[in-house]
Amino acid sequence: MKILIIEDCKAERQFVVKCISEIDSPEEINIDECSNLTTGLTQVSQKDYDLIILDLTLPETDGIETISTMLTCLNNLNKHTPIIVLTGSENFEIGKQAFKLGVKDYLVKGDTEKKELQRAVIFATYSNYLPQRKIAKV
Repeated sequence: MKILIIEDCKAERQFVVKCISEIDSPEEINIDECSNLTTGLTQVSQKDYDLIILDLTLPETDGIETISTMLTCLNNLNKHTPIIVLTGSENFEIGKQAFKLGVKDYLVKGDTEKKELQRAVIFATYSNYLPQRKIAKV
């Protein structure tokens, strides 16, 4: 599994990496990190990720614009990578807008514990591990 973390705070990135590295996964987890959206967009255009963990407040963008910019990039590349938002914003309205745009989870820094983040990662990538359904001919 390949995960991209886009977070400008080094301590937060380290927390996320530690949590994810402790997930019991059926496959190896590879994590790429970057501290701004511009670099994140470049990485997304060059690699296929199974999950993106995205901070809403980055040096060059803020709020819903951050999600919209990433989704536009993914759509232009015809990629459907799930996104988990991990942000310092407790704004309920922004959270609702994020879900309307299609994010898989909206987690607030400082309120999110290791198990909650791990759960969000597992559920966001769960379909990667589902067997393909075989249709029986009648």
